[in-house]
Amino acid sequence: MSYRQPHAGFTLIELLVVIAIIGVLAALVLGVGNAVVSSAKQQATKDTLALLDSAAAAYMDETDGLPPAFVELPNRSNNPNDPPEVWPMADVRNFDYTTPANVPGILPGAQMVNSTGLFFVEGQKIPRVKAILDRIPTQFVVQKDVDSVQQPDPAGSQRILVTVNDAWGRPIRFVHPAFDGRIHGNTPVAVKDITTMRFPAQVTGNPELQVTQLRRNDRSNVVTPAVAEDLPDSDGGRCVGNRPYFYSAGEDGKVGWTSRDNGATFAGFNDDNVYSQKPVLPTKP
Repeated sequence: MSYRQPHAGFTLIELLVVIAIIGVLAALVLGVGNAVVSSAKQQATKDTLALLDSAAAAYMDETDGLPPAFVELPNRSNNPNDPPEVWPMADVRNFDYTTPANVPGILPGAQMVNSTGLFFVEGQKIPRVKAILDRIPTQFVVQKDVDSVQQPDPAGSQRILVTVNDAWGRPIRFVHPAFDGRIHGNTPVAVKDITTMRFPAQVTGNPELQVTQLRRNDRSNVVTPAVAEDLPDSDGGRCVGNRPYFYSAGEDGKVGWTSRDNGATFAGFNDDNVYSQKPVLPTKP
């Protein structure tokens, strides 16, 4: 009569199979967990955008018009004799302000204009609008400089504005109908007839000041990058029914189209954007 010895342990193949099963299960759990977190952040961003959209609607209802295309801020020199700074309430990159490479925490190069912060400046003047803005969860309300949505200037700057981040910690953007679509390079008037806009009293009679300022801004939705880090400035969207909109760049933090391989292929980044009102987005170039 033969006797079979009891199994002493796992074979190498059995251990490998068990490890593989555990790896698959861990990947599934991690994937589900990431999806849940991403969905929660998207929903929180949608809720914040809904409040901002309500504030914009209340502003238009109270004033019977759009927010101003240009916003006055105190001159950062702190000299009362200096004229106020006038900023376009536009989702554009500001080429008047170029960050040196040695500034900690801020990427070198031209910075995005804090368009949502400029909306706050005007919205908080109206009690009904301010009441809506005050309902935005405090974890999303931050302070940013007017010409850098990445980080504010040092304390004491008169250009630090209240603004709003999305759930991914990136600034929410505001698109004014006066500056929707594309404003590109040195020829903005070819896209927008900005000389017909109403200018603040301080610069009435000198519209060239505002034309010059916009010519130093770029709202481009397509970039052929000189380096891999270059990205488009905006989604390039147009407002529907002359209604402004807010948007988040979504989980990837990128907008627009970037050409690659000498223009042979394009990478699109608008698909995961989150909008308060869906704009008319440009088609693939």
